[in-house]
Amino acid sequence: MTELAKPLSEYTYAERKDMPGLTLYEKLYGETEHDVKRNLLSAMKRLGVHRLEASYSGGHDEGGVQDMSSWNGAGELVMPNEENREDWDKLWAACDAVLSTKFFSWALGCSVYGTLHVDLAEKRAWTTGEMEQYVTDNDPLEWAL
Repeated sequence: MTELAKPLSEYTYAERKDMPGLTLYEKLYGETEHDVKRNLLSAMKRLGVHRLEASYSGGHDEGGVQDMSSWNGAGELVMPNEENREDWDKLWAACDAVLSTKFFSWALGCSVYGTLHVDLAEKRAWTTGEMEQYVTDNDPLEWAL
C-alpha cells in the first residue's frame, strides 16, 4: 500500500474502493487487519484478559459474537461488572471486528457457527467452526406444461 495523506478511516468508501493496493477488508471497513489486532489486544489488556473464547454464528447478511468467556493470566474467569461494562463492550466489538476480517458483512450464501479463540500465551488467534453451504438439489422440481 502506498503512503496515505491521512488515516485510512478518514477516507470515504467511495475513495477507498479505487485505491490500489488495499485489501477488500480495508476498502470496506476503512481499517487494516493490523488495526483490528491492535484494538483486540488493547481491549484485552484493559480488562486483564489473557485468553478468550467467543462463540459466533451468522450468515445471510447478519452475524457475530453470541457469547464470550475469558480468563486472566492465572486461569481465573474474568467477568463483566458495572465498572468495566464499556471496556467489555469494546472487547465484544473487537471480537466482532476480527470475525469481519473473515466473514466481512456476513452476506454469505451459507450459515457459519464456531468459536473465536485468542490466547496471549500462545500469541495467536484462530477460529474453529463449521460452515453450512448450499448444495446442488439432486431432486429438483421439473414439470412439463
